[in-house]
Amino acid sequence: MAADLGPVTLNALYRTASGYYPGGPVGSWLWVIVDIQAPISWDLTSNGIVGWTFNVHADPSVLSVWGVYAATFDYYLYDFIDWNYLGMEYAPSILVGEINQTSGDMRGISEFVEDWETLGIGAGGNSYPEEFWYGSGSGLCRLKFRRLSETAHTLIDITDAYYYTADGRQEPFDMVVDALYNPSPEMIPPSIEGASRTPVTPNYDEAVVVSATITDNFGVDQAILSYTCDSTWHNASMNRSGDVFNATIPMQPYGTLVQYIIYANDTDGNWAKSGIYSYMVEDFVAPEVDLSQIPVHPQSSQTVKVHANITEPANASGVETALFSYRVNGGSWWNTTMDLNETLGLYKTIIPTQQVNDLIEYFVKSIDYTENVNTTEAFSYVVTLAGDTDYDFDVDPDDFAAFAGAYGSEEGDPEYDIHCDLDNDGDVDPDDFAIFAANYGKKAEPDA
Repeated sequence: MAADLGPVTLNALYRTASGYYPGGPVGSWLWVIVDIQAPISWDLTSNGIVGWTFNVHADPSVLSVWGVYAATFDYYLYDFIDWNYLGMEYAPSILVGEINQTSGDMRGISEFVEDWETLGIGAGGNSYPEEFWYGSGSGLCRLKFRRLSETAHTLIDITDAYYYTADGRQEPFDMVVDALYNPSPEMIPPSIEGASRTPVTPNYDEAVVVSATITDNFGVDQAILSYTCDSTWHNASMNRSGDVFNATIPMQPYGTLVQYIIYANDTDGNWAKSGIYSYMVEDFVAPEVDLSQIPVHPQSSQTVKVHANITEPANASGVETALFSYRVNGGSWWNTTMDLNETLGLYKTIIPTQQVNDLIEYFVKSIDYTENVNTTEAFSYVVTLAGDTDYDFDVDPDDFAAFAGAYGSEEGDPEYDIHCDLDNDGDVDPDDFAIFAANYGKKAEPDA
């Protein structure tokens, strides 16, 4: 009758680099080492074994049967052996008749030597011809399972265990479940979940903090954030707070496509890799505008130059256009595009000459390449008499003194005063004096 080892409770140890633990993660490998016990035969008897067989059943909800493998054998099938020589002319091999993962069965697990022959006394150089073995007492094989549950204890049935002798006998034999373990450090990599970034869509002046929850059954060793903005990948070690890891991607110029991957390894050297995440760097900030007008106090004979210093940081999208709008005495708005003087870096336009006491209002709308708009407040001035250099709405001796001090100068000279250049031609000359003289003594009170 075949030996039935029957249900055996297995303490499902799990080996890692730092020791053994009960249970183990789903998907990891589990190995059962089975020690096959059979009799030893001496002195030319034919009791030595030439083969053995048994069946295995495991709980299919806990363990998925996978295969059987040979291990180190310290028993000898019927071929001759002595202390110095192993005459394995017909090497045995492990066979499995059936593996059924649904039912949890491995049937017909066996090993046989075919075409064996009895070796005579003294074969293999034995110096003691009376002492040689036709078969030895134990051998090991490994049963391989994949864990379907993290349970630390489970049952397997080992049944129908026979060994076969050289003289044709079939005998039951005993088995010992010698060990149960993972044959190498655990192979399950860390879990990378909940990857996020702040901000989700960054501005060109914002760094991005990438975070993820990283866990492992036996400990996360390190996590690395790898990112690229072109073809070069950069690595940054992630900081840890409990199970949450984070690292920072530096600010990048507008329009940059940033891609990144999170890597993590555990204390057993298993690496995990996230998918590839990406974002595009945007520009959410409108340009800055600084306006100036020349002259500050326009007179009826003068045009007005409006300069706009419109800027964006180097990493921003850049200024696309500048629109200028003005109106006279609350009338309709006149709109035009300002011209860029690349030498000065200023946008410029000119308001034509207007009548005395006219109220001029104007503003600038700057637009960048992402359609961010900055509309300035409305600036205004009231047109005064030509020659009213001190902007008190009359032309009197005080204005003459100022005019006389600037007379004969031109733009760039220390004495030059734009308020005395009444015809806007860049100098103070007789033409300007003629305009001044025509208005000398006049008053023009501004409208209330």
